[in-house]
Amino acid sequence: MIGYRTSIALATPPSDAMDIYVQARSGCGSSPIRAGQLGERAAHPGRPPVRLLMTSRDVIHSFYVPEFRVKQDVIPGRYSQVWFQAVEPGRFQILCAEYCGAGHSIMRAR
Repeated sequence: MIGYRTSIALATPPSDAMDIYVQARSGCGSSPIRAGQLGERAAHPGRPPVRLLMTSRDVIHSFYVPEFRVKQDVIPGRYSQVWFQAVEPGRFQILCAEYCGAGHSIMRAR
């Protein structure tokens, strides 16, 4: 059973994690994730763990990477974080898992 201490340990990124700032936003059928070349910088084995510091410009989003089993709500006016470490190279789908308005279903990134 996972208790409080285990939960905090799993949610706390390692001290050597690379920070990437992400801003989610709705609109125009584009990706809600504005992290530049996130995949190029983050999803390679042997690189340090990645900590995403995320905020939203407009509505609640939910950052979701199915292959990493990572999901975190992104809320306007506050920062949230999630971390992961790639164990194999590849391109991974980034989805918004929260209905956030018109065009929600086409808000994807890699």
